[in-house]
Amino acid sequence: MVYSSIQLPTIQPVLTLIPKPKQPLELYICQPTPFVQDNLEQMLPDWTLPSAWVVIVLQKAQYSLYSCSHQVEQEKQRLRERFMRFGVDIIFDLKEQGYLADLIDPRNGKPLLSHPGVMSHDDVKVVSRLLGFNTEHGNCPCIYHPQWGDAVYPSIILSSGSPQTIQTTVESVAARYHWEIVNQVSSESECYPDQSEAI
Repeated sequence: MVYSSIQLPTIQPVLTLIPKPKQPLELYICQPTPFVQDNLEQMLPDWTLPSAWVVIVLQKAQYSLYSCSHQVEQEKQRLRERFMRFGVDIIFDLKEQGYLADLIDPRNGKPLLSHPGVMSHDDVKVVSRLLGFNTEHGNCPCIYHPQWGDAVYPSIILSSGSPQTIQTTVESVAARYHWEIVNQVSSESECYPDQSEAI
């Protein structure tokens, strides 16, 4: 089902991965919102960077994540655990190449490996701003994906690596997991636009 009333993202996923079981995972590489850029040291005080890239990971859930129930919390925990396993491999591979990298724990908005700052990261708000997805804020804030509706779990990785380096690293990790890559955007195309003026 396509949700026609929802604004489509201004960029396409860099990769769409199919883990097992076959529930797709989309990956976008964007420049951070001005708010995140201006407050990066408040979130990651160890990082002294002129810029960093935001890697948005969207996982398709088995059902709507809008309501708060035991079933929804179990599904969120399952998707969080998959993101944490996959994300940790990505950030360690990026670190081995000499780049700063960390993932944001979706549960508390804090970095996993870096010292946490005084501010937390808001994954839902950042995904909404960067991709143009509508959000619903209630007891359980969620975003609306154009194809998946509110059955989507957003997560964030931050890195100083270039978009091409990040994409290659993600592809390498996905191959180790034996995940299918069903589409990918060439790093030669305009898949990593400078969005700082638009946000």
